[in-house]
Order: sequence, then structure tokens, then C-alpha cells
Amino acid sequence: MEILKKNTGQKNIIEKVLSVLVDYESSITDYNNAIEDYNELGGIDAISEIMQWDEVQKKNWTIKIKNINSIK
Repeated sequence: MEILKKNTGQKNIIEKVLSVLVDYESSITDYNNAIEDYNELGGIDAISEIMQWDEVQKKNWTIKIKNINSIK
């Protein structure tokens, strides 16, 4: 939980985790840490609720994460 240990604001944490998850150039170590943090945050459903996303935003982020996940 590297990202979670370094930050305090929940929305700020989520933004940092998501930015690593959708960055094609993230190292595999950073990516794996971000996946762990993502799961600890409760996945896309919990994150969507915290960030107050509508269904379109939630779907867009789900697609972005799945696309990168298929590459890594």
C-alpha cells in the first residue's frame, strides 16, 4: 500500500492510484502497488461512490483500467 501510506486525503489518494493504473509507462512495481491500493479502496464501485461519479464516468474509468490491465 505504498500510495496509501504516502497520502492522507481520500480523493487525492484515489486520483494518484488511478493515474498510475492508467499510465502506460508506469513501472510494473508501481502498477502492482496501485492495484493493491485500488483493491483496498474497494474497487471501482467504492471509488465511484467516494468520487461521486455518475454511471458514465464509472464506466469510462472501468474501461481505462481494463485496457491497461490487459497490457500489463
